[in-house]
Amino acid sequence: EPYADAPETCGELRYRDDELKDRVAACAGDGWSVALHAIADVAAEQAVRVLRDGAGTRLHRMEHLQVVGREPLAALAGSGVGASVQPVHFNVDASWIATRLGRREALLYPWRSVKEAGVPLGFGTDWPIAPLDPRLGLDAATRRHEEGLSEEAAWSAYTRGSAAVSGRDAPRGTLRPGALADFLVWDPGARRVRATWVGGRQVF
Repeated sequence: EPYADAPETCGELRYRDDELKDRVAACAGDGWSVALHAIADVAAEQAVRVLRDGAGTRLHRMEHLQVVGREPLAALAGSGVGASVQPVHFNVDASWIATRLGRREALLYPWRSVKEAGVPLGFGTDWPIAPLDPRLGLDAATRRHEEGLSEEAAWSAYTRGSAAVSGRDAPRGTLRPGALADFLVWDPGARRVRATWVGGRQVF
């Protein structure tokens, strides 16, 4: 649909499906996982088509996924493609979302819907485009009503989830024997870091 504040345009795709499929296939053939930026609904639909059809055996992912229709989300759920999401963008975008997107059926910043659909979900910061402090994203992810997550689910997306969608789930993302022992001690009430460990060594 056209942008509500720019009815002459629906935005532009950078590639045709066949061009993008060729690029994904070439990268996958060389052993790479592919990350496609897909912020809005048409880009998300294209990314689902391309990654689903040309993924090979590697886990590829979609970056941002801030606006997505229900049908593409269902297709994404069965594709084996992950979603790499940065909740902090909602904090910035909330002031202009309604003006730009108007009333439409697409899901906006659909963190809960993505998780409930069974799509591998990883959170990140998108630094240096957005602030590095993950507490800002944690706040956005847990305080949003319709698509918010529990604090436990948000932490899981930042740790286990981000490791999984980047193809590095072992030995990263969890506390278990043989893992890298990168972790922090967290005060959930004040949302304050009390201690940080890297490689099994306390650095803060």
